[in-house]
Amino acid sequence: VFINKIDRLNARPYEMRDVVLELFLDLEANDDQFDATFLYGSAKDGFAVNSPEDSIENTGITSLFDAILTNVPPPRVEAGDEFQMLVSNIDWSDYVGRIAIGKILSGQANLGDAVWCLRKDAPPQRAKITKIFEYASLATSEVRQGIAGNIVGRLDGGEAQHEASDDEAERLVADYDIRTESSRAPARSLSGGNKQKVITARELSRGARLLVASQPTRGIDVGSIEFVHQQIVGQRDNGVAVLLISAELDEILSLSDRIGVIF
Repeated sequence: VFINKIDRLNARPYEMRDVVLELFLDLEANDDQFDATFLYGSAKDGFAVNSPEDSIENTGITSLFDAILTNVPPPRVEAGDEFQMLVSNIDWSDYVGRIAIGKILSGQANLGDAVWCLRKDAPPQRAKITKIFEYASLATSEVRQGIAGNIVGRLDGGEAQHEASDDEAERLVADYDIRTESSRAPARSLSGGNKQKVITARELSRGARLLVASQPTRGIDVGSIEFVHQQIVGQRDNGVAVLLISAELDEILSLSDRIGVIF
């Protein structure tokens, strides 16, 4: 635990330590967490010490790095040479496209390797690793190999997977009349009405049994409002339960079968 800003005139480092320990108690922390190492310092001035009474002259943040190396265990990896990676996020680059971000659990990833992408609700897709990005501090760097334990971004050249995604995107662009130069254009480049259509297409294409629409037409043009209303009514007609939350009385009266007022 790092108690920051002890360089302030009104700093209360020991009181802050007690507040943190009380928070641990409220969160039902275990014994190891209660025994956590406390350090004190200033991120702005770049120093960290083990006690507020320690001298800060020529200190730096070496003690913080030492505490991390001593107390933070290395990443856990699974035995075996087979490459396994748990993807936890998807990023996008205007230059290279979709990037899968996650932790390598075992084995290693090399440029050019063939991999299988496994999804819960889709058949396995074969792909080829075309780029690997490694995360260090707040920056990323392109590398030729990722090893077990590292957090990496992986760009796959999976033609079948990308073609299926592109086909679905093209279908939604056409069905929802999204005005864009390309189905791969970033959403931020679209107008407000078309951004709303993108969100509508994304949510309604999932086949949900319940649709919660909160302020679905706020800030968009008249034409887009009519389109969104048609999609909501279409979902209702297809048997989807729809909960509409809106501050627009006309919208509520024109779309709703039953109305409830919440104060």
